[in-house]
Amino acid sequence: MRDERKRQEIWEVEDESFSHLIVGFNGKDFVRFITAVARQHNEVKRVAHTAIGGVANAHQAGGPAIKNFTYEWRLAPQKGSGESLLITRGRDPEYLSTYSLKRLAAN
Repeated sequence: MRDERKRQEIWEVEDESFSHLIVGFNGKDFVRFITAVARQHNEVKRVAHTAIGGVANAHQAGGPAIKNFTYEWRLAPQKGSGESLLITRGRDPEYLSTYSLKRLAAN
């Protein structure tokens, strides 16, 4: 489903910690994911991976040896929606570069 990857919107936001939101859609115009892109300047309020969830409880999907810190938390299905995944990524072990909410199963 390569075409689905191209169905997205990018929004610039005025936030002290994040600069952009990326919203991806499937072929039926349902939201597949939302990603917030963190500001990387020293003067901004940076967001820690631990502000999203306990990293001890997360699946480590990245490779810390190559400065790829990716943490994933599975969210149980909520009323009217399927299972979702929270993902933080970054090259810094403390602060994230992106924060995503991804739908795992279509309804």
